[in-house]
Amino acid sequence: VYSRDREKAALFAKKHGAASYYDSLESMAADPGIDAVYLASPNACHAPQAELFLTHKKSVLCEKPLTLQTGEAESLFALAEQNGVVLCEAIMSAHHPELSVLRDSIGKIGAVHSASFDFSQLSSKYPAYLAGKRPNVFLPELGGGCLEDLGVYAVYLACLLFGEPIAVQADALFLETGADGAGGAFLQYNDLLVTLTYSKMAQSYSASQIFGDAGTILVESVSQLGQCEMVLPGGKREVLFPARSRFDLMRQEAQDFLAYCEGGKAMVPYGQARNDSLAVSRIMKRIRLASGGFLF
Repeated sequence: VYSRDREKAALFAKKHGAASYYDSLESMAADPGIDAVYLASPNACHAPQAELFLTHKKSVLCEKPLTLQTGEAESLFALAEQNGVVLCEAIMSAHHPELSVLRDSIGKIGAVHSASFDFSQLSSKYPAYLAGKRPNVFLPELGGGCLEDLGVYAVYLACLLFGEPIAVQADALFLETGADGAGGAFLQYNDLLVTLTYSKMAQSYSASQIFGDAGTILVESVSQLGQCEMVLPGGKREVLFPARSRFDLMRQEAQDFLAYCEGGKAMVPYGQARNDSLAVSRIMKRIRLASGGFLF
């Protein structure tokens, strides 16, 4: 484990049984006993830290968003290939065991022309921001804000189900720090409009929905999918699959990453996971530009 504070690293290592700890990323990257790392640092740190470990031939499982710029993501995947290691974005929904069930169910609700995906979650740091403090999650210099922290999940689900859109419209509400506190986007496909909403300033309690002319699918959570139901004409409901524990979802993500590293069989092929990450990165860039051009 790594921390800028060596004492904190030592305490964390002892608590979780880690074999070693560091207060230098360079020392950690140079350790021949490490095969792979998990990066959960602030968003703006993802690209340079991933580059450091990939250069030292360590596979990297990196929290979403993989990078803040599309070009960075492309360069990192090329670097991973060059060094014979793996780069994977940590996104639970992409490795959800029942994602294929959701895809198949869309074909059972008739013609689908609209969908609405929301991830609005009141940040635990928002009161501190209102009190005049500057929490990391609301600092653009660290890649903070609602699109990168929450909206990315809605973008991912839209991309996994429908691919890349033809056109993107978006807007955002910016805080005094310069980070976006809330926002929304419209993804236009040939005969489909997907509405995305996301906020760190309020809490949503309703399901996301996929609307067909012969039924509607309710998605409990865009980040974890949760319980998904199909509602048919007349109000008849059918549970497509129940909610899984967060542990189960993250386990599947970790199992796929391990399979990528060891050349084993993964639920989601490595090439597909890479292409999905790059597609989401491109959509995120289009949303940022449409929302006022905020680029990190």
